[in-house]
Amino acid sequence: MKIEKINRSMVFQKGIKVVLAGLMTLILMYISSNVYHKSPFIDVEFQTSQNKTLTYQVFYTTDDKNPLNFNEKQSVKKNVPAGLHTEHIILPTPKIAQFRFDVGEFPGEVNVLKITLKGKNEQILNLKDFKFVNIDSQTVQNNQLMLVSKQKDPQMIHQKPLNIVPYQPVDWCFFFGLLCIYGAVSYAVISYLSTLKFLGNQALVDVIFLCLFFGSLFLPMMHISDETKSIRENRMLAKKPTISEIFKEKSEYGKAFENWFNDHFFGRDQIMRLHDETRYKINKIIKTKNRMAHDNEDFIYFKKNGWTFSLPFWNMDPKIIQPIMKNITKFNEFCKENNIKLYLLMVPRKEMIYQEYLYNYGFDKKQYKRLNEIYVNLKEEVQKMNVPFVFPLNEMQQGKQQDYVFFKWTHHWTDWGAYIGYQALMKEVQKDFPDIPVVTLNDYDKSQNKLIRDGFYRNYWKGDFELIFHLKSDETKGANYTYYDHKNKNLLRIKTGQYTKEFSYPDGKYRILLIGNSMNENLTQFIPYSANVLKYIRVNIRPLPFTELWKIMKLYKKDILAFKPDILIFSFSNDHLYHLQDLF
Repeated sequence: MKIEKINRSMVFQKGIKVVLAGLMTLILMYISSNVYHKSPFIDVEFQTSQNKTLTYQVFYTTDDKNPLNFNEKQSVKKNVPAGLHTEHIILPTPKIAQFRFDVGEFPGEVNVLKITLKGKNEQILNLKDFKFVNIDSQTVQNNQLMLVSKQKDPQMIHQKPLNIVPYQPVDWCFFFGLLCIYGAVSYAVISYLSTLKFLGNQALVDVIFLCLFFGSLFLPMMHISDETKSIRENRMLAKKPTISEIFKEKSEYGKAFENWFNDHFFGRDQIMRLHDETRYKINKIIKTKNRMAHDNEDFIYFKKNGWTFSLPFWNMDPKIIQPIMKNITKFNEFCKENNIKLYLLMVPRKEMIYQEYLYNYGFDKKQYKRLNEIYVNLKEEVQKMNVPFVFPLNEMQQGKQQDYVFFKWTHHWTDWGAYIGYQALMKEVQKDFPDIPVVTLNDYDKSQNKLIRDGFYRNYWKGDFELIFHLKSDETKGANYTYYDHKNKNLLRIKTGQYTKEFSYPDGKYRILLIGNSMNENLTQFIPYSANVLKYIRVNIRPLPFTELWKIMKLYKKDILAFKPDILIFSFSNDHLYHLQDLF
């Protein structure tokens, strides 16, 4: 029995030695972390599209007191050829206070699709958070920037605080070598100390173990942060309660003190960063078996099939129908006075077409039925005024059996979906203009591409949901889209403005004015070939407050009268229907 007790005691003692040696090794590795880390850096990833080679230059500062004091010494340049490119600029810095993005010299038209700072964490910069210097015009829509500058030094200066931790790669050979040396030395030191006696024949190693254990309980109090706001959590931190509050309400003081301590203890930022990074990695892999939702649950991505959708699902107050009808009536009277035929095209939301994926994630069939009834009733009331109202819901639900009618990684319809909408629209137009040309798919060359073409400048990209969920190309689960380009596109003349385009086609007829939102981009693959002249006005990319964007008569009445169209097509997605009460 004595031998067993001695053996157990020896095993216990060796276990304590190993634990203490491990703790000592970790402390030594932490203290000498700069030895086995390489130089820190931040990776600036940016995606741009331009018509010529430009030299982009990124400036950065490290002084929190003077974050906008940029200089050439803290900058990096990179040449980017014409076209659509994703490029990287490495900033050799252990810290970044603020950021400036220079867009070459005399760049002309440039489309900035995204700017991402990558370190230990990742921050996609909101392009609305930039101050624009030496830039003639700029528009930000869906976190994409379209700018025009004919000046020498156009600058984009970031204004909001940055929350990026530079990446500092580990030299793993040096790391493991140092770990082995520290581990051996630590164990030798602890073994030597364990032979010494202290406090009445008590082994010194036991005393050290107890001291370290109880001392670790006080580590959170080593430094109390005086920060008042957490940028990472986007909230104000709890305030320290005053002593006088003890006498007011003891239980409330205890809760207030606990909240303050939990928000300010030593090492909290490091723990939060580790938590966020771990949560993000787990979220990418196993948040649920079938889906991944965005942080605020406003978007959803299905892992099995690669589809993405917008949340929450829309609702509509039937009371807004009356002001909508009033505005349509007034708008139609204006068109009649000026010999213009008005047509309304309402594009169904992606979620209405592919609703079967969403039944388990908040899609309310009863609500959908009520909304559809509102749309049908509205369509009937509008058509009583002799205003054609096209809502190709049934056509698109049938068309999805043949090909994609919406892109998986954006909320826009595909060329095929837009063609279905075009056919439904032209069916109504031909009732009033029977000689207007209507194109068919036989007039087009077909091509396939895994990338998405849905924007004002007709560039290919991965889609806005790729930015939201940090998705890779293979996560579309085999999506391959069909694109249609007219065989006589060389005869089409296009003049592009800041938020307008004018198409001229010799074989078309009539002057057509197309007004609406981004759903019209793929529609312009077809409608210009029916018109002799088509003017397209994109209403939601102007640099105006959101509440002003859809005041069509206030903003574009002069344009309408000057263009003198025979046909006016007002096109919008159904979740923008409520904007029709703001036409004036």
